[in-house]
Order: sequence, then C-alpha cells, then structure tokens
Amino acid sequence: MNTRTDDAPTPPTDGLSVGARKNARRANAARHAVRVRDLERACAGLERDVAERTREVAVANERLAVVAREAVHRVGNLLCIVRALTRQTAGRATDVTDFAEALLGRLSSIDIALRQALIDDGSGAIDLVRVVETQLDVYRDTYPGQIELEGPSLPMCADAARMIGLAIHELATNAVKHGALATPDGRVDVRWGVTRRDGVDRLDFRWCERAGGARGHSGRTGAGFGTRLLGRWAPAQLRGSAVVDLSVDGLRYHLDAPLP
Repeated sequence: MNTRTDDAPTPPTDGLSVGARKNARRANAARHAVRVRDLERACAGLERDVAERTREVAVANERLAVVAREAVHRVGNLLCIVRALTRQTAGRATDVTDFAEALLGRLSSIDIALRQALIDDGSGAIDLVRVVETQLDVYRDTYPGQIELEGPSLPMCADAARMIGLAIHELATNAVKHGALATPDGRVDVRWGVTRRDGVDRLDFRWCERAGGARGHSGRTGAGFGTRLLGRWAPAQLRGSAVVDLSVDGLRYHLDAPLP
C-alpha cells in the first residue's frame, strides 16, 4: 500500500511537463533580459542627451558671460568718450549754443556708429565703406562735387568703426568750419586701402584737403579734442599710428592700423 506524505512533490496541474516548464521559464527570462537591455540602452541614450545638453548650456553660459563682459567694457569706453567729448567741447565753446551744437554733432556721430554695430550682418563686422558713407552722406549732399570717396569694402569691429566714424566726423566738421569745405573751390579726397607690412594686413586711411583755407586750420592747431582724437586716441584704440599735417593746401590726415 502506497502512503503519501505532506513533503511529497505536488503533481503538476497545468498540464505541462517539467521540461516545458523549464523552457517557459527560460523564454520569460530571455524576454526580461531583452527588456533590461532596452532600458539600459534608453538610459545610456538619455545620459548622453543630458550630457550633451549640459555641455551646450555651459558653452552658451560662457558665451553669454563673454558678451556681458564685452558689453560692460564697451559701455565703459563709451562713457569715457562722452566725458571727454563734453569736457573738451565745453573748453573750446564760445557760448552755450556753440557748445550744444558741437556736442550734439559729436554724439550723433557716435550714435550712427553704434546703430551700425547693431544692424551688422551677424558676423560682428561693419563695412568701412558704410562707416565712411554714413558719416559723410550729409556733407556730400550739402557740398556736391567737393568730396570724393575711394576705397574697398573692409570689415571692421564695432569699436574700430565707432572710433573711425568719430574721427571722420571730426575731420568733416573742421573742414566745414575752417578747411576745404569752407570755400566753394575746396576739395576733400578720402581714400583707404590695404597695405601689407611684416606679414600683417594694415588699414591705410587718408583724408586730404586742397585749397581749403589752411589759414583757418592754422588757428586751430592746439591740443584740443579734435587734435587729440585724430593724433592720439584713434590710433591708440586701433593699435596704429596717425599723422596730422597742416600743409599749405590744407589739412592732411593719415591713419595706419593693423586689420583684424
């Protein structure tokens, strides 16, 4: 007689043999392993995406910090120029009206240069042709045939464009008041180009007045704002050199500076 104890194995009730159940467990384990690998791949991809986005954010923050520092630097430079403009203009003005007209004209030239910087093509460069034409268009309209421009397109950074624009404004203002544009037969030739020295491309900018009443200029040769800007500040900011010459025919200005 067979006697069954409680420890005896329970006969299967699912109708599967022992081998079939083992195969089913192996299949379930395989499917689980596939799901685990899929999850691992998804996690790895997510980690790569997070790392890439983190790097992009870090680069963007670094660029933003550079732009912010540059903005602070430019604002500081601009304020220094405005202070110098105001101080020097006040020192040379004969009355309030003269002071206001001179100061507003110089501030306007800075405003023009800044607007050019804001509407550049996104490369951070401003065409020197546009700088020259923008500063001199009103004078060319007022004195037709007396101002000649000649030069190629040259990319300039915003700071350089602002300083060159201010120098051109100063030259044009002096020409109207005391130089070539103060007489109907006066002429102003503005030419620029590129020269190469010691393996470096350099800006060669020239302003030449003819038959413009050098007598008027000769009375303004002191170390005023215009003289300092043309002979010292402009070349210093552009890391170049400049020559201001009052010849018999009129004022001649030569600016030489390395191109970026």
